[in-house]
Amino acid sequence: MKVRLKLTSKLALLFMLFVALSIALTGALAYRSARDALQNATISGLASASMEKEAALNNWIEEGERHVAALAASPQLRAHVVALVAAAPGSADPSRRSRLPVGRAIVMDRPRALFPVPVRDRAGIRPDHRRHRL
Repeated sequence: MKVRLKLTSKLALLFMLFVALSIALTGALAYRSARDALQNATISGLASASMEKEAALNNWIEEGERHVAALAASPQLRAHVVALVAAAPGSADPSRRSRLPVGRAIVMDRPRALFPVPVRDRAGIRPDHRRHRL
């Protein structure tokens, strides 16, 4: 049995097919465009966050270098270091031992590296209340 469609039915089906193809093509292009825009925005945001973290880390390192330079230039600290070097290992003589100023300690983490570390004073209060973030 052969189905014959009238001209108006054929035109209506052809128009619906054209509309469906147009909608599908527009949707595919919009999806691809939105995906690319989202990917570019994500990469841009990550690059921006990376640059901010890098700048913060560089500032933190420079601040540490300034602290070390200030400690190295301190004549009082140099006198303490000379007294410590001159003291015999395991010496219990209190006059030969040196004390660092309250609020700073020197930590020898690695060979040939000195790092200033904030400590609490005798009342249990930190000498500086700054928070360092990376």
